[in-house]
Amino acid sequence: MGTAKRERQKTNRALKLQEEAKAARVSTVKRGALRWGIGALVAIAGVVLIAFIGGAFDGDSNPDVGITTPLTTPLTTPELTVPEPVSTSSTP
Repeated sequence: MGTAKRERQKTNRALKLQEEAKAARVSTVKRGALRWGIGALVAIAGVVLIAFIGGAFDGDSNPDVGITTPLTTPLTTPELTVPEPVSTSSTP
């Protein structure tokens, strides 16, 4: 049979081991949550970067990009004039 001091030592050692095991579990959970959180932030940042490069944030709110509207004033083409040929022969 052990002494009272020895029993206290055994009890304290067992309690210390339990606390260390609990601290290790908490640390593992925190580390895993931190990794997943950072991974999620990196993924979101990647999507935003790709959207930015693709032009999603250009500020052009015109949804009818491919549709053109006629001009209010019609375009006019300049008149082409053909000069008269100059004759090189001299006829009286």
